[in-house]
Amino acid sequence: MQKAPEYAPVEPVSEPPPTPVSNTASSAPVTTTTTNTTATNAEQFTEANFRANYAHNPKPEYPMIAKSRGWQGKVMLRVQVSPEGLSDSVAVEHSSGHEMLDESAVEAVKKWKFIPAKRGETPVASSVIVPIIFTLRE
Repeated sequence: MQKAPEYAPVEPVSEPPPTPVSNTASSAPVTTTTTNTTATNAEQFTEANFRANYAHNPKPEYPMIAKSRGWQGKVMLRVQVSPEGLSDSVAVEHSSGHEMLDESAVEAVKKWKFIPAKRGETPVASSVIVPIIFTLRE
Protein backbone atom coordinates (compact mmCIF):
# COMPACT_ATOMS: atom_id res chain seq x y z
CA MET A 1 0.00 0.00 0.00
CA GLN A 2 1.48 3.33 -1.06
CA LYS A 3 1.39 6.35 1.23
CA ALA A 4 -0.02 9.62 -0.12
CA PRO A 5 2.17 12.74 0.29
CA GLU A 6 1.11 16.09 1.65
CA TYR A 7 3.12 19.23 0.90
CA ALA A 8 1.05 22.18 2.01
CA PRO A 9 2.50 24.79 4.36
CA VAL A 10 0.45 24.46 7.51
CA GLU A 11 2.00 26.91 9.94
CA PRO A 12 2.02 30.67 9.69
CA VAL A 13 5.56 31.98 9.82
CA SER A 14 6.31 35.05 11.89
CA GLU A 15 8.80 37.16 10.04
CA PRO A 16 9.86 40.75 10.46
CA PRO A 17 8.73 42.93 7.55
CA PRO A 18 10.82 42.12 4.49
CA THR A 19 13.52 44.50 3.40
CA PRO A 20 13.11 45.79 -0.15
CA VAL A 21 15.89 44.64 -2.44
CA SER A 22 17.68 47.09 -4.69
CA ASN A 23 18.20 45.97 -8.27
CA THR A 24 21.18 48.23 -8.95
CA ALA A 25 24.25 46.76 -10.62
CA SER A 26 26.62 49.23 -8.95
CA SER A 27 28.87 48.09 -6.14
CA ALA A 28 29.24 51.66 -4.88
CA PRO A 29 28.19 52.31 -1.29
CA VAL A 30 24.63 53.48 -0.84
CA THR A 31 23.92 56.57 1.24
CA THR A 32 20.60 56.63 3.05
CA THR A 33 19.08 59.88 4.22
CA THR A 34 16.46 59.88 6.93
CA THR A 35 13.82 62.55 7.13
CA ASN A 36 11.22 63.05 9.80
CA THR A 37 7.76 62.12 8.59
CA THR A 38 4.47 61.92 10.37
CA ALA A 39 2.31 58.81 10.33
CA THR A 40 -0.01 60.44 7.82
CA ASN A 41 2.85 60.83 5.31
CA ALA A 42 4.27 57.33 5.79
CA GLU A 43 3.38 54.81 3.11
CA GLN A 44 1.99 51.52 4.34
CA PHE A 45 4.16 48.45 3.65
CA THR A 46 2.39 45.21 2.73
CA GLU A 47 4.45 41.99 2.77
CA ALA A 48 4.78 39.62 -0.18
CA ASN A 49 2.35 36.72 -0.04
CA PHE A 50 2.34 33.21 -1.49
CA ARG A 51 -0.86 31.93 0.14
CA ALA A 52 -3.18 33.92 -2.10
CA ASN A 53 -1.80 32.07 -5.17
CA TYR A 54 -1.26 28.72 -3.46
CA ALA A 55 -3.87 26.88 -5.57
CA HIS A 56 -2.07 27.91 -8.77
CA ASN A 57 1.49 27.24 -7.63
CA PRO A 58 2.89 23.77 -8.42
CA LYS A 59 3.47 21.42 -5.51
CA PRO A 60 6.97 20.04 -5.04
CA GLU A 61 7.58 16.54 -6.34
CA TYR A 62 8.00 14.02 -3.52
CA PRO A 63 11.06 12.08 -4.73
CA MET A 64 10.44 8.31 -5.00
CA ILE A 65 13.64 7.48 -3.10
CA ALA A 66 12.58 9.78 -0.26
CA LYS A 67 9.15 8.09 -0.14
CA SER A 68 10.64 4.61 -0.14
CA ARG A 69 12.99 5.54 2.71
CA GLY A 70 10.21 7.19 4.69
CA TRP A 71 11.88 10.61 4.63
CA GLN A 72 9.75 13.49 5.86
CA GLY A 73 10.57 17.02 6.89
CA LYS A 74 9.95 20.72 6.81
CA VAL A 75 11.99 23.00 4.54
CA MET A 76 12.03 26.74 5.18
CA LEU A 77 12.86 28.67 2.01
CA ARG A 78 13.81 32.34 1.75
CA VAL A 79 12.44 33.69 -1.51
CA GLN A 80 13.45 37.01 -3.04
CA VAL A 81 10.23 38.20 -4.67
CA SER A 82 10.39 40.68 -7.54
CA PRO A 83 7.96 43.61 -7.89
CA GLU A 84 6.29 41.50 -10.61
CA GLY A 85 5.66 38.67 -8.11
CA LEU A 86 8.26 36.28 -9.51
CA SER A 87 10.90 34.48 -7.47
CA ASP A 88 14.24 36.14 -8.21
CA SER A 89 16.07 33.64 -5.99
CA VAL A 90 15.21 30.77 -3.66
CA ALA A 91 17.53 29.60 -0.87
CA VAL A 92 17.18 27.04 1.91
CA GLU A 93 16.86 28.98 5.17
CA HIS A 94 16.40 25.80 7.25
CA SER A 95 16.87 22.28 5.85
CA SER A 96 14.50 19.35 6.24
CA GLY A 97 17.56 17.24 6.98
CA HIS A 98 17.30 15.60 3.55
CA GLU A 99 18.99 17.37 0.63
CA MET A 100 16.71 15.61 -1.85
CA LEU A 101 13.58 17.09 -0.23
CA ASP A 102 15.21 20.53 0.02
CA GLU A 103 16.11 20.50 -3.69
CA SER A 104 12.60 19.41 -4.70
CA ALA A 105 11.09 22.28 -2.69
CA VAL A 106 13.52 24.84 -4.18
CA GLU A 107 12.80 23.72 -7.76
CA ALA A 108 9.02 23.98 -7.27
CA VAL A 109 9.06 27.36 -5.52
CA LYS A 110 11.29 28.86 -8.25
CA LYS A 111 8.23 28.50 -10.53
CA TRP A 112 5.74 30.07 -8.10
CA LYS A 113 3.93 33.36 -8.64
CA PHE A 114 3.61 35.60 -5.57
CA ILE A 115 1.58 38.61 -4.60
CA PRO A 116 4.41 41.17 -4.41
CA ALA A 117 5.06 43.38 -1.41
CA LYS A 118 3.80 46.94 -1.76
CA ARG A 119 4.94 50.26 -0.40
CA GLY A 120 1.75 52.26 -0.60
CA GLU A 121 0.32 51.23 -3.97
CA THR A 122 3.71 50.50 -5.58
CA PRO A 123 4.89 46.87 -5.86
CA VAL A 124 8.43 46.46 -4.49
CA ALA A 125 11.01 43.68 -4.26
CA SER A 126 11.13 41.88 -0.91
CA SER A 127 11.80 38.52 0.69
CA VAL A 128 9.42 36.03 2.25
CA ILE A 129 9.86 32.75 4.14
CA VAL A 130 7.95 29.85 2.60
CA PRO A 131 7.51 26.63 4.61
CA ILE A 132 7.22 23.38 2.62
CA ILE A 133 6.25 20.29 4.59
CA PHE A 134 6.83 16.81 3.21
CA THR A 135 4.63 14.29 5.04
CA LEU A 136 3.82 10.69 4.19
CA ARG A 137 0.28 9.63 5.03
CA GLU A 138 -0.98 6.13 5.69
